[in-house]
Amino acid sequence: MLFLSLLKVFLAASVSSAAVLPRAESFRHPGLLHNEDDFARIRSKLATNSQPWVKGYQVLTNSSNSKLGYVASPVEGLCRGSNAGCTQNFSNAFRDFAAAYQ
Repeated sequence: MLFLSLLKVFLAASVSSAAVLPRAESFRHPGLLHNEDDFARIRSKLATNSQPWVKGYQVLTNSSNSKLGYVASPVEGLCRGSNAGCTQNFSNAFRDFAAAYQ
């Protein structure tokens, strides 16, 4: 009997608190390096063929890291230098980071 009473209280609280939650807005990730103002400025520079923005954009789009077919090289652990049981592989991480950013 006590269980049913507690269950009713819990359900009532859940329903009433759900009704006062704010409506979900579009999510803006706080960790991105650029915001919409940055993208608008870049689009404007590209539309007016402004240098060095156009050249930079061409370098970015021609990078092998920007290709849809890029395949990452995940590893269990990063190694800088060679030591027992670990072959240097940290440069692969740099390429993977660049590909993810681009």
